[in-house]
Order: sequence, then C-alpha cells, then structure tokens
Amino acid sequence: MSRLRILIYSQCPFFGGCENVIVNLRQSDRIAGRYEIVQRFEDNDEYRAGMKKFAMAHGSHGGLAIESPGVRPETGLLDGFRFAWRQLQMERRNYRLLKREITNVEPEILLVNNGGYPAAMSCLTACMAGKSLGLPVALVVNNMAAPKSAMRLDHHLLDWRIARSVDRFVTASKAAGRRLHEMRGFAPEKMRAIPNTPVRGEQESVAASAPVVDVRGKFGIAADDCVFLSAGLLTHRKGYHVLLDALALLKAREVTGVHALVLGEGEEREALEAQAKILGVESSITFAGHQPSIFPFLEHADWFVIPSVENEDFPYVVVEAMAHGQPIIGTRVAGIPEQIEDGVTGSVIEPGDPKALADAMEAAAAGRWDRDQMASASKQRFKQHFSFEQVESAYLELFDELSHSGAVSG
Repeated sequence: MSRLRILIYSQCPFFGGCENVIVNLRQSDRIAGRYEIVQRFEDNDEYRAGMKKFAMAHGSHGGLAIESPGVRPETGLLDGFRFAWRQLQMERRNYRLLKREITNVEPEILLVNNGGYPAAMSCLTACMAGKSLGLPVALVVNNMAAPKSAMRLDHHLLDWRIARSVDRFVTASKAAGRRLHEMRGFAPEKMRAIPNTPVRGEQESVAASAPVVDVRGKFGIAADDCVFLSAGLLTHRKGYHVLLDALALLKAREVTGVHALVLGEGEEREALEAQAKILGVESSITFAGHQPSIFPFLEHADWFVIPSVENEDFPYVVVEAMAHGQPIIGTRVAGIPEQIEDGVTGSVIEPGDPKALADAMEAAAAGRWDRDQMASASKQRFKQHFSFEQVESAYLELFDELSHSGAVSG
C-alpha cells in the first residue's frame, strides 16, 4: 500500500515552540507508516538553524524565497494605499511560487502551520493555492485570533477566502477554536483542538547531556525556600507585574521562605526589576534571563506558576512542566484552564488578581495542599491528554479524515 504525501508549509522568523508540532509529526513512526511528510518553509538563517537542532527521521524539507511587505504604516491614507498595493503584488508573486511548489511536490494533503491568525500572510496564501489545486487543507493556528475590524473590507475579504480554502482549523486549545469562530466567523464544525507537546525524547536528551547545575546555589536561593518557577517572554501579557504585586502582598503578610525564579528575556525586564526594587521584593525574585532549556530548572522547583493576563493560547511551558511532574498555579486565560485541573493538578485563579495569586502561593508554600499528590496528578494528566502518543493519534485521525474526503465543504 503506497503512502499518501502530506506537504507541511510554515513561515516563521525563528524556529519557535509551535514548530515542535512539525518535529513531532516528522519523527513519528506511526505517521511515517501511512503518510510521507514533505516540508517547505520561508527560508531564513534562524529557521534553518532550528531545523538542524533535530535529526528528522522521516521526510524532506526545503526553504522558499517568500517575500514580505513589512509592517503596515499607521499614518497617512496614501501610505496605507501604497502598502496595500505592494502587499497585493507580493501576495500574487508568493501565490504563484507556492502554487508551483505545491504542484511539484504533488501532495494529497496540505497542512499549513501558522503563528496565529491572520499572522503570516504567506501561510494564508498557501491555503488558497492548495485549495485551487483541489487539495484538502488544514490550517494550524498557534495563537488566539486577532479581532476583525468591521471597517476593514480587506479583513472581510480575507476571511471569506480562507473560509473557502480551509477544511480544518487546528488549534492547541478549545478556547482558541472558539475565538476563531467568534472573532472571524469560521464554522465551528471545522475546528479541531490538538494540543502542543514537547518534542519526543527532548527532555531525556537534555537531562542526559546537560551539566548538573546547583540552581539554588547559583542564584542565591535558600535551600529551604519554596521555589515558584516561571518561564516566558518578559512582556505585559505574561503578567509578571502581577507576580511582583503578589510577592509584595506576601511580604506584607510576613510570609517568608518564598522565592520566584523567572526564566526569559523581554522588553519589560528593566521595568520589572525596577518594580521589584520599589516594592522591596528584589530578594524574593530572580530574573535568570534566557536559558537553553527549562528542564534543569524544573528539577529544583517546587511549583510552576504562569500569571498570564491576556493573549495566551496553550502555553507550551505549562505542558513541559506537567511532563516533568510539576503542580501548576495558572490563570483563567484562554487554554490554561484546559491544562490545569483545578484542585487536582494545581490551582486556577483569575488573571490580574495579585491577592488571588498571593493566596495560592501562600497555600502552596505553607503545605496546605498535598504537593506530591498534585505533582503526580499533573504528570498523569500530561500522559493521558497531552503526551506525544495522544497528539500523534489526534493528527493521524485528522489526516485520515482529510484523506477520506471527510472535509467540511463551504
């Protein structure tokens, strides 16, 4: 029995967390037994470097010279018109390039991996090119959809074209699928929620190769402190300003032995460090900067905390923490409540509420919750719902559905 060919297309300026979906699909023996994976992507040095990080077990890949119009100007009607015209010309050239490449590859299914919606225009152009060739098309949307402007005719036209080009929308969370329907009007029956998952074997590989690090000693954290680990971009939507306010409340309550360890960089780092000094909690938090891997730090953490306030989908770091057996304190934002079972694998609190976060951290540090039981339940929830095997089976079901002409029409 010959295998059907799947073409995956992705455009991203770097090899980010959402690209792990592609890595897992291409490393799957079960998928390789029934489907041949071929990948094309916007050619750039950072993406190629990310590709080299993983030894791809199955399929081939190659870069394409995709054009980008840059950032739309915010001022001047004439400048906006010129940008729109330039974008239209580039889209036409990209369309011809993508259609020609799809024709050369001769796939039976087109899977497009996009960073959000609308996000990368070439991803949407690829969907239209694939549908023009009669292919079943699935679009992976790796973030929450942006709202549609009632005054922007181009928004309505784009969504109309995508609605007719895409047979299945794949989102990591059910919340992201609902937002695609509510904000952009796409049919709910076209939505499929398939979570992201760590690259198979990456955690074990990092653990085996990484040098042993005394995290507490390196960052001056007391041996008996309760460590709340977090990782993410240091920007407003991640809610680290709320974490600082929560630490200040704990200090006011004279709660001791609590330390937050934050991994990551971002435009708000200086502001957050200044806020910590103003609040007098700089000794209770460490901004450790960018780290090659989160896994060595998970070994030394007691809890994982994600204080996001907006614009999340299905945070990849939460799944990594669950895979390692960490109990989680997270906010009721987008897909985070789908990851955490409140009261079983951790605690779900309202976003932007320092008191709620402080209450949860105090309860955790004081041992009012059974940390070991929650940690075990967190790891078990990962295995049952978010593991490589679960995601692999979900994508196989999706590919089988598309290959057997089960796609929704219209």
